[in-house]
Amino acid sequence: MEFTFLAAQTADGEGSEEMLNRVMPKDNIGLVALLKTKKVEIDMSEKSSEFENMQPFESQPLVVCTAHIHWDPEYCD
Repeated sequence: MEFTFLAAQTADGEGSEEMLNRVMPKDNIGLVALLKTKKVEIDMSEKSSEFENMQPFESQPLVVCTAHIHWDPEYCD
């Protein structure tokens, strides 16, 4: 989502210059990724001790997020 672009489009009328000064200096950046573990096939025919207690593996989702948010003390409301 292009926050700066959306903010510039909504900046019309009274007070728009102040609003643009708040949102234009830096972009806030956030990323989200949804990952999923892969199923692994294991040959259980080998009677190795490391496979004795293994349970069937189900695929699991994993969400990873990161954010960088810029704060300007001049606009600290």
